[in-house]
Amino acid sequence: MENAAFMRISLQDLAVDLRENGMTEMFSQGEKTKPYERTRPSADLYNKLNVSYQKCVKQLTDLLPVNEKVKVQTDDFDDFVNDRKDV
Repeated sequence: MENAAFMRISLQDLAVDLRENGMTEMFSQGEKTKPYERTRPSADLYNKLNVSYQKCVKQLTDLLPVNEKVKVQTDDFDDFVNDRKDV
């Protein structure tokens, strides 16, 4: 669970960076070579970490008892939308 929490926080931090700086960047091997667009290393890290996080969450979810339902907190928005008469 600690690793899942660490991965989630890391993913959130990387997501902020990717929103601010984008998934790609211009890159050049040297001063004389023409720059080209490449995937930023943080985007690759985000994708790899996200796969690991999803696997970890799946493993934790599979450990939950089958016959007990997990309560999901709602904010009553769905009820509001579904009960509207003007739709």
